[in-house]
Amino acid sequence: MVKAIPWGEFGIDQTDPGDFGLLDVFDDMTYYPPTSQTEQEELREYYLLVLAAESKALWNKQIAQAQIKTPCGENESIEGVYNWARENKEKFVFNQEKFETEHLDLFEQFTERRADVEATIVDPKRGH
Repeated sequence: MVKAIPWGEFGIDQTDPGDFGLLDVFDDMTYYPPTSQTEQEELREYYLLVLAAESKALWNKQIAQAQIKTPCGENESIEGVYNWARENKEKFVFNQEKFETEHLDLFEQFTERRADVEATIVDPKRGH
């Protein structure tokens, strides 16, 4: 069990307080649907700013988690701060290439060809 955390240079205090205000403004903007092209463009700009703030917050969270987990090493916890019980998990994977090579008759018997499908993926970072 580890009893101290070497924090380094990152901390929650590095979160930009302006991001919280941004979320408040965006929340107010989404209360009523935009009625003009200008309002739609402004809403989209704020949406992109919220996406950026969300990405930055997620990145900071992942760094903080790694900084907490690192001192744990092989231990299960940092006393009174963090528990991180890890266990080995066995994963089974189907080897399709090997199955096809060794059992071609079964592979062909249970393989179906489905009709092609056309999909449209909307990228939130691209103007539409």
